[in-house]
Amino acid sequence: MSTLLTPLDLSLLPTPDIIEMPLFSAVYDDTVAQFQALDPAYTMLLVTDPVVKLMQGFAYREMILRERGNELFRQELLAYATGTNLDHAASAKGLVRRVGETDEALRYRIQQRNCAASNAGGADHYRFWAMAADARVIDAAVYSPDLPGGFGTGGQVCIAILSSEENLVPSPAVLDAVKTLVGRADVRMLNDQVQVIAASPLFIDATFAIKLVPGAPYSVYLGMTQTLASAFAPVQALGRDVTRSWLMGSLHVAGVHSVEGGPLADIIVAPDCYPILRSISFTFAGYSDTEGFGVVETLEQKARREAMEVYRTYAIANHRTHPQITLDLSATDRAGVITPTTVTFAKYLNLVGITDAAGDYLPSDEICYLIWVEISKSYI
Repeated sequence: MSTLLTPLDLSLLPTPDIIEMPLFSAVYDDTVAQFQALDPAYTMLLVTDPVVKLMQGFAYREMILRERGNELFRQELLAYATGTNLDHAASAKGLVRRVGETDEALRYRIQQRNCAASNAGGADHYRFWAMAADARVIDAAVYSPDLPGGFGTGGQVCIAILSSEENLVPSPAVLDAVKTLVGRADVRMLNDQVQVIAASPLFIDATFAIKLVPGAPYSVYLGMTQTLASAFAPVQALGRDVTRSWLMGSLHVAGVHSVEGGPLADIIVAPDCYPILRSISFTFAGYSDTEGFGVVETLEQKARREAMEVYRTYAIANHRTHPQITLDLSATDRAGVITPTTVTFAKYLNLVGITDAAGDYLPSDEICYLIWVEISKSYI
């Protein structure tokens, strides 16, 4: 695969100042010095003096004008230009803002245009024009298909397209738009044979075992699927490898003690492929009983969690109704017996709204109703 030029991360550049920004005190002192030079006889420069207030106002106004001058200057730079100023920067590259296109998206396209102009018909050139063909194109991989790695074959150009459409699969209309644009006489290199294809999905199947830290709500485990999906979406791209370390790190959120399982090795993604999380499952490996408690407390905490989970599984499997749950759960702890109560089980499920405005717990029957509403979501 050809090496693409990477657009510079503009956020890493220091904020430029064309107009010097001294401290307010320095500007004020200079204002006082000028006033005293004009009227040496005036010596009533007290804090309450109206002249002092006026000079402070002038100094503050100068600071504002200096900053405004810097802001106007920065609008001439790609990293800071916004709105119509950015439109003019784009026009200098022959680009026009698309309908609904954000400043950040247009700024990135301008950078891509710079990369594309830096070589004669290379991968960056074709990638830019492929992504310019249709707003639904979110990524494009350019390579030569004849030899492993895509080097040294000359003339054979393959462009794989990733789309914002359903399942990231480009429609025939999108592929045709790309073919038309990259095939134009002013875009395609004379001797190149260009093929446009849909990128191929690489499905990822894995099972993870999640262990929580003591005291972490069970909802942390229940949210693992969404946690991984939210982390994966922003980085899903053509040729983007999915490493074990990235997967484990994405799942190691607050409340998680350890993550086990997953793929046996890093998943290497070819330049014309994109990764998709297909069959991802999680198993609950319990709580870490080595943190935060003494021996007696650890055993009791473990027993309570096991009792909670046994009852939760039982209630879901048997579709327990609100009245049945009310009968199942005791209102208070019984001496020497570890069993879920309405309050402890509600806390285990991480429920909110189990207290009134004064902070007192609701009646047991009302808490059981909230419990039923929560667990009945899992009834099949």
